[in-house]
Amino acid sequence: MQTQENYIISLVRSVLKGEPVPPMPHDLDIDALIKTATQMSLKYVCEYALESLPELPERCRTQFIKDRQFRTYREAVGHHAVNALFAELSKQGFDVLPLKGYWIKELYPMQYMRTMGDLDILVREEQYEEIKRFLTAKGMKTVSEGEEIHHSILTSKEIGVLELHHRLTFKPVTGKAFFNVWPRLLQSDTDKHLYRMCHEDFLAHHIYHMYKHFIGSGAGIRPIIDAWIYLEKHGGNMDLDLLGERLDMLKLRSFADCVFRLGRVWMNGEEHTENTRRLEEVTLSMGCYGSQSSSNEISMALEHESDSKLGFALKKLFPPLKFMQERNPVLVKAPVLLPLFWVIRIFQMLFSGRSRGYAKAFGNTSSHNVETLRVLKKELKLPKLPWKELD
Repeated sequence: MQTQENYIISLVRSVLKGEPVPPMPHDLDIDALIKTATQMSLKYVCEYALESLPELPERCRTQFIKDRQFRTYREAVGHHAVNALFAELSKQGFDVLPLKGYWIKELYPMQYMRTMGDLDILVREEQYEEIKRFLTAKGMKTVSEGEEIHHSILTSKEIGVLELHHRLTFKPVTGKAFFNVWPRLLQSDTDKHLYRMCHEDFLAHHIYHMYKHFIGSGAGIRPIIDAWIYLEKHGGNMDLDLLGERLDMLKLRSFADCVFRLGRVWMNGEEHTENTRRLEEVTLSMGCYGSQSSSNEISMALEHESDSKLGFALKKLFPPLKFMQERNPVLVKAPVLLPLFWVIRIFQMLFSGRSRGYAKAFGNTSSHNVETLRVLKKELKLPKLPWKELD
């Protein structure tokens, strides 16, 4: 493990377990450390730990205190806005299930430490369109939506980004599948329209969400820490056999076991296995939820047999007909136009400025990570998205 990432994990461990903060390595670049911690969405945990060290440069201490004060304020404002939103939805008779970070952040020593890029909520499918109209009338703006997307993205000044889900997968699933959660939800003691998942469903969904990112563009340290802290806080009240059944439904038990074990390696000092070493190796290079470079590595490992970057790049530039038809429906009726749409795709990349980013990402793509991911795919029996067996 690289020194910088190793030290970030030790800082997180000191905060979450109340242990002494380890002194800074003598050759540590503090600015680079905070930049990496920010990419991993662990900035505020690390800054809180570092504030207690006497050797911390005063300029950093001053900045960290300002960061903490700002985040604490923003957390309070955001918390009030979210609760007000839930109260308004409840008053209209709309059922709401907050997802993911809304519940995990309460497990951290201070909620501001666990940032959220957006607020995710699940609503009943039959209420979905009515809720969208209600939120739009309240001044929220719709950013994106579509028939094949399982949620809409809305924004407001008070809430920020709201992901409004009407189901938890890309496609509808049967009543026997994991994601038909409404009959199993727990109703709030204070609001009959506010729900939460049981611990087993929540943790299984967390693993599903992490894995969706992992095979899309990558998932780093924080999702593993989130899984560890959830087990640490709720594991004693959890039916682990039931959790295993939920993970089996998702075909993710082996992946989850590796994630849970790696969390215990980092936080509790357990011994590595070969697979936790491999998972650690790739996750430490992926930020919080990946990058274009890690996306290339994952795609080469899980979808393509060739190790050639050139061959992979050509497939990105000239995708197969089925891929292009999904994005250009006219090709379903006129597949002969495929070469024309390839040319359009290349020009769009060139003139949108994406070509430089793609070129840099291909240059940073690691063949070693590709091979490591291929071994993990075989060892952990990693499924591909979408899980057709769940449809």
